[in-house]
Amino acid sequence: MRPCLFLDLDSLRAEDARVVADWVRLCNELEIAAILLSGRGSTRRGLSRVDIERLGARIDDAYYCPHDTAAACACRLPRHGLLVQAGLRWNVDTKHSILVGDPRTGAEPAAKLGLRFVSSADVTETSLMPAMAA
Repeated sequence: MRPCLFLDLDSLRAEDARVVADWVRLCNELEIAAILLSGRGSTRRGLSRVDIERLGARIDDAYYCPHDTAAACACRLPRHGLLVQAGLRWNVDTKHSILVGDPRTGAEPAAKLGLRFVSSADVTETSLMPAMAA
């Protein structure tokens, strides 16, 4: 089993790209999987995988909900379908993994699955460190 940093792209802003890329590079060095989640079918707004990788960080995988936003699907947050799908594929150790996202949609599924949660509103150089150390 391996630890993972899950990043909810829908809650991260383009201006957070540098800090998020720093977090992902740290995860790359520590062999922690870096996985993106998104409820949108493409990355037309906000932060994208390209933004992060352009800054030298390696994203291990990405999961996108293919359903229309009006559909009541089990994929997108606040449901945990994408998290479970990624967790199974990557053999994720949930006790040592983190979800960065919107507290309104991410805190509850993170708690249900035993993940630590970091609010995307608190994206700073050091905001991930307490969760990684726990």
